[in-house]
Amino acid sequence: RWIHESGGGWVIPPDDSSALREALRQALDEPTRAAKGRAAFDFATEHFGRDRNSTRIANLLSTPPP
Repeated sequence: RWIHESGGGWVIPPDDSSALREALRQALDEPTRAAKGRAAFDFATEHFGRDRNSTRIANLLSTPPP
């Protein structure tokens, strides 16, 4: 799901050799790889960065169970 949401990679359905060939063809293109890498980095920074997750973890630990 994260790969789809971020645009930071390729998701290949099982047993879909034509999709695999297409992904490999795209992966050979340096600008495409760079764009997907930037998208993955930006997504990770936004959703999994230390600032965001530190607050979330602190809130989880400080909230008493129901």
